[in-house]
Amino acid sequence: MRQETALDAGLAAYMERYGRDWTTPERVREYVDREDSQGPERYDGLNYLIALVPFERTDRVQILEIGGGQATLAAALLDQFPAGQATELDVSEPMRDLALERMVRFGPRFEYAVGDFVDGVMVGDIPTAFDVVISTRAIHHLPTPRKADLYRDIFSHLNNGGCFFNLDSVAPGSPELEAIYRDASARLRADRPNPQRAERPALPGHYYDPVETHLASLGAAGFEPVDVFWKQMNMTLIGGYKP
Repeated sequence: MRQETALDAGLAAYMERYGRDWTTPERVREYVDREDSQGPERYDGLNYLIALVPFERTDRVQILEIGGGQATLAAALLDQFPAGQATELDVSEPMRDLALERMVRFGPRFEYAVGDFVDGVMVGDIPTAFDVVISTRAIHHLPTPRKADLYRDIFSHLNNGGCFFNLDSVAPGSPELEAIYRDASARLRADRPNPQRAERPALPGHYYDPVETHLASLGAAGFEPVDVFWKQMNMTLIGGYKP
């Protein structure tokens, strides 16, 4: 049997912390290409997110996207807010290089900060206050207590009247729903549902919580009101406002 090397152990720790290997440009490009090919359901959620931002389209809104990598959400908001400024906070330098290529049309309205948030505190060279904080497919890499910490940290970085939205997967509310969602997803992919299929092992660095846990943590952080603003099976748009 092959013995684990120090490099394997280091990568395993990295994967447990961040969920994926974001250090290799080829893997980053593969991930982004796969994300770009996703079906329309996530973009339905994105459209709701944009509509829920409570500012005039001419306002000079300050936007922070955390863990968005290629800055898809930031780009969509900058298109809607032509006077806005966006910052992307992400841990991956290869993703930064790709995002800067994709976001060049926004010039100085977009900046990328290489930093971290998996310990529940945003670490990086970012401004101190924002009007809008957004995230997609990233916060599920934090265990439940760290999600709660991050929601509090996001709240502290928001201006009064600001908002936070998280477009991400959540845990089904019961084992029965999990099976229903799994089979429905297979049908949507034109696969044949297989009730005998063994459950997939949990991926390292992936921690899915039910919507009730997210809403409780958002409320405890100070957001009011909070809600599940859009949901399609286990893909949801959850968030709230800072009074």
